[in-house]
Amino acid sequence: MEDIVTAAAASLVQAMATDAWQQAREGVVALWRRARPGRQDPAGQPEDGARTERELDAELVVLRSRLAEARHAGDTAAEEALAADWRDRFRELLLRHPELVGPIRQLTEEIAPAPGAAAGPEGSGAGDGSGSAPTVTNHVRDHGTVYVAARDMTVNIR
Repeated sequence: MEDIVTAAAASLVQAMATDAWQQAREGVVALWRRARPGRQDPAGQPEDGARTERELDAELVVLRSRLAEARHAGDTAAEEALAADWRDRFRELLLRHPELVGPIRQLTEEIAPAPGAAAGPEGSGAGDGSGSAPTVTNHVRDHGTVYVAARDMTVNIR
């Protein structure tokens, strides 16, 4: 089980900074929906620690933003803490709902970045967790001009 939760957490955190983000976000919310942790007990009270789908989705959006800020600042400890938190969440989910092993494994395979995959617009680089700035190369012909907009950009005109 530990291998599954570690892989799921790592894939989720990496996907937060890639084009796989939307798929990862929807997949995690769908997992929680299947487990129904936001359901109410027979007395009508929410289960302990339960989150609604909307709350989980909003939290994922905030966490993605924090990850982008941490990567921009080179704060690897924040990224490691986020992965550790998600390991705990996936572990707890599997302890309560062992039938979700297959769906978690499938989600992990779907959102795991391919080797050498580039980070998306919110990412920090080559998707390898190095925190290095991405490199963009544009080839212009016939007196054309290319304009590229990004954060922290240096422009060299030749």
